[in-house]
Amino acid sequence: MNKALISAAGPNMTDIVACARPTFEKYAETHGYELTIHNIEDSADYKSEANKAARWARIELMENALETADFVVWVDADIMITDFNHDIADVVPPEKFQALAFEQSPLPYRLGINLNGGVWTMRSNPES
Repeated sequence: MNKALISAAGPNMTDIVACARPTFEKYAETHGYELTIHNIEDSADYKSEANKAARWARIELMENALETADFVVWVDADIMITDFNHDIADVVPPEKFQALAFEQSPLPYRLGINLNGGVWTMRSNPES
């Protein structure tokens, strides 16, 4: 299976992705993923149009990756992968075309357990 691990970061996230990148590289090497970290525009202002566009960029980047990969994993630039023993491709049921991570948050605007697109997998098939 051809697998891709992708992320993206702009100037505002340079230091953060520099910390996360070694974990992406180790995971990709361990489980046979092609790693690509895209350069995108972002902003320090979370509510800015640049940041909104940066958050939505993952959709186009995943679509592009699915042109050549059978299985794509998106990870936000601030994700630190800590478990290298398991390939997420083996965990997502084969009949499912996508899977998202859950997060538990104490923040008032995200209180409780929520879907989080910070870790998002997708298989190349007609549904995706």
